[in-house]
Amino acid sequence: MLDSLEKKKRILVDIVAANAKQAKALKEDDDEGAFMKCVEQKQRLIDELTRLDIGFQSSFDRVKEELSNNKDKYHDAILKLKELITEITALSAQIEAGEKRNRNLATTVFSNKRKASAAVKRSVKAASDYYKVMSKIDPQTDKRFNQSK
Repeated sequence: MLDSLEKKKRILVDIVAANAKQAKALKEDDDEGAFMKCVEQKQRLIDELTRLDIGFQSSFDRVKEELSNNKDKYHDAILKLKELITEITALSAQIEAGEKRNRNLATTVFSNKRKASAAVKRSVKAASDYYKVMSKIDPQTDKRFNQSK
């Protein structure tokens, strides 16, 4: 069980690092590939956490009664478990806060990209409309172009 919690802690530290990379990709990079790479990395880490949690729970279910009945015998191990659980809880809170910041940042970044894309589309449409109109005008017969002084 201690090994399982140690692995979980390492994975959570990796998720914190992945959150930082994801934030950097959103802030600095104009590369969606870097952002998606972080998302995929975090998904793999979350899948690993899920497997660890299932294994931990089945182990805990097997030894729960023994630990409860012999607290003095397992005092040091129980203290270490509590310490790891406290660290894991703090990392989980840090991850949750980072995820919220990244979600807000992603919403802003993607909204700005949609607005920029819409502006480009409007500009292209305006230019296209202008060229269509201009292509129908014959400067030799159009009065606007043949004004005598």
